Amino acid sequence: MFSETVRADAREGDIGMQLGEIAKANPGVAIGSYPFFDPQHGPNTNVVLRARDAQKLALAKSAVEGMLERVRRAQSSSASTSPSHGENRGSSPLGSANDFKALVKTSEEGEMLYGKCTA
Repeated sequence: MFSETVRADAREGDIGMQLGEIAKANPGVAIGSYPFFDPQHGPNTNVVLRARDAQKLALAKSAVEGMLERVRRAQSSSASTSPSHGENRGSSPLGSANDFKALVKTSEEGEMLYGKCTA
């Protein structure tokens, strides 16, 4: 089993829908997210990818890294126009909580798993 970890530099809730889409597009790769708190930067997430096939793992990792770059760019460009942290931001462009729950399940260890691994 091969494994890769990518530091998201984003909150888990900000990337969940996209991780689900990447998992659907990459059967054979299990994708999990592990939120943590960085004392210098606040809430963050590690994304862990696991697969039996190194090439499939590399393709999925590349997709995750590309998605994270797009999320970071979108967040930095909207930072000057967004309300301060903690204020009501209205609806999310990422979809509703029910959409998110439909794509995500929680493992016994508490990690978030996206899509379905068929490996």
